[in-house]
Amino acid sequence: MTTTTAATATRTGLARTERQWLLALAITAALVGLFALFGALERQASSGLDRAARFVWNSSETPTRFLAVAHTLVATSFLLTSKKVRRPRTALGFVACAALGVAACLGFRALGGMDNVIAGFLFYAYFIAHELRDEGYLTGRNGDAGPAAAPGPARWLEWTPALLVVLFLIAVGATGVAFGGAARRLTGQLAVLSPTVRIAGSLLVLVLAILAGRAVLARAARLEQTTILGHLSRRRPRVFVSAGLLFVLLVGAVLTGRVYLIVAVHVVWWAVFSFDGMRRAPRPAVPPRAFSWAWVRTTPRGFVVFHAAVMLVVVGVGAAHALLAQNDPSWAFARLLSGREAFPYWTLMHVSLSWLPRA
Repeated sequence: MTTTTAATATRTGLARTERQWLLALAITAALVGLFALFGALERQASSGLDRAARFVWNSSETPTRFLAVAHTLVATSFLLTSKKVRRPRTALGFVACAALGVAACLGFRALGGMDNVIAGFLFYAYFIAHELRDEGYLTGRNGDAGPAAAPGPARWLEWTPALLVVLFLIAVGATGVAFGGAARRLTGQLAVLSPTVRIAGSLLVLVLAILAGRAVLARAARLEQTTILGHLSRRRPRVFVSAGLLFVLLVGAVLTGRVYLIVAVHVVWWAVFSFDGMRRAPRPAVPPRAFSWAWVRTTPRGFVVFHAAVMLVVVGVGAAHALLAQNDPSWAFARLLSGREAFPYWTLMHVSLSWLPRA
């Protein structure tokens, strides 16, 4: 049974994780605003042009798409050039994760992609699992994830914020199904059920999710010999980020009718975290040569230059495809790299590759 230590004392000010996440949120909001402005100018300049032929399809979807593709390219290049992937066991794991990604993409396509509500649900569930796992990793590397739980049954205490996120999403989904809100597509598909059965079933799920969340917190507090608020306070940065994920998901859904923004904030947070880590790392005795791969992998400037270059290529291809050819489907390379239909597949491959153990 764990007890309170000096390391779990109440924090004052924002923790590093919280500062990084808020900066990521601000950058994401700025990008959305920039694309919203360009989209407005584009609509004004070509009011008769079909939406699908424009560069900005949606002010939240378009920057998220470009960020997700660039992030996948950068993360995969870093992974493939890491020392760990040269080990036979890790290389085999990489192949297995890549095969999982291909299977996920084929299954997603077979279900109908984003046009199918079940496929869309599974896509975002897969991504949120990746997001919650990375939350634990990033906060742990920052040193503010909270006290490590004792080995054994209490180990799950470190994951109570993630469990609460999952339960909250279940509760929100149940509410949407019951009253036809954000889940109106699913509600329509369940029209074969009488409204009474649908609402009663959804409310039952909602109540069970709330009770389960309360039970999780109460159990965690007892194991740590503290209150519920005390347990959450010990893991405040993790709770902060998990609450932020829910905030972005719900606000994005209300304002845009989409939940793309959780992907965008995740990508930007990873970049901010990596840049901050490089900035704080000890400088090597012999600095790497500028524009070498070691310079890209180990220096803040190289990291930013490489990210910016990849992002500019992805955005440039997307802009050329839209502005020169009105997203002509015959531009196969442009559709593959930055097309709207390609975004989920890039994300599925990235999430699948992320399951490779980091050790």
